[in-house]
Amino acid sequence: MAELLFLGPNTPLNGYLQAQLRQLDYGLTGLDDGGAALVGLVSPDFTLENISETDSIDCFERIAGLKAPIQKLLVLSSSSIYGEGALMCGDCGRFENHQRLPQHLEKRRWEALCPICQEMLMPLPIPEKCLAQPCSLMGKAYGDFESMIDLLQERLDYPVVRLRLFDPYWDTPTFLEQPNGHLLAEFTCALLQGSAPQIPEEGYLTRDFVHGEDVVQAIHQVIQKPLSQHAIYNIGSSEALTLHDAVAYLQEFLDKMDVPYQLLETHREGIVRHSIADIQKAQTDLGYVPKVGILEGLQRLAQRVSVVQT
Repeated sequence: MAELLFLGPNTPLNGYLQAQLRQLDYGLTGLDDGGAALVGLVSPDFTLENISETDSIDCFERIAGLKAPIQKLLVLSSSSIYGEGALMCGDCGRFENHQRLPQHLEKRRWEALCPICQEMLMPLPIPEKCLAQPCSLMGKAYGDFESMIDLLQERLDYPVVRLRLFDPYWDTPTFLEQPNGHLLAEFTCALLQGSAPQIPEEGYLTRDFVHGEDVVQAIHQVIQKPLSQHAIYNIGSSEALTLHDAVAYLQEFLDKMDVPYQLLETHREGIVRHSIADIQKAQTDLGYVPKVGILEGLQRLAQRVSVVQT
């Protein structure tokens, strides 16, 4: 049994990942019992919930001082670090993290406009080299978290591998325990309660929802690969789905077609317009291939939570 050092608070995602990793025959150990650990895993939300900055720094100091034979440190981060991501103007070229202007949002002009010709910008899949410029509190927290990882990896003699997760979800009831801000969980909970899901703007924001099984696949691949250098990989499905369509599928799969949705027609602070992963690097280096399509994943989610509700 391979030993895996797992760090981070008891969040729903972490609990799901730990359960799945145990099924792959990984033994999970805590920081103080790291003597047999082969891989260190720093989990998402590490600096976000119930963990202060001082706690995080102390933890990183202890990681740097571990005498265990750690082969690599695997860091789970978030696509929220990218902000508005990569955009393209047909005439003027490519832009990164071009922010939507408040005056445009007030007039319900939802798409970002080219700063040169003022034509609408089209979203592109976001590569790892994209400028990190988060616009939400969560994204900024992950930015701070990765800044500490930058400092930590300078002190380690083994590689640090970061996986930036694009909107992870999974099909167990614990998914519904996600904190506010996870839109898919919010929509699912609302429909189960017979309440109208509230969709920001006019509903055509796009997201790349990646199933938890594919996140576990990526973790397993990083552990198994003999990586020798620091690296960053996007982990997504590379499927773009609008929030409007996500709610429509959930209505169908949950048999809640009688529950209407509400288009807010207002901008929600910190919500980006489009977020789609470019996963070519993970495919090439790790052999990562998403296996759970969004429709299959949403059907499985609906089936599992419906059984619990009844």
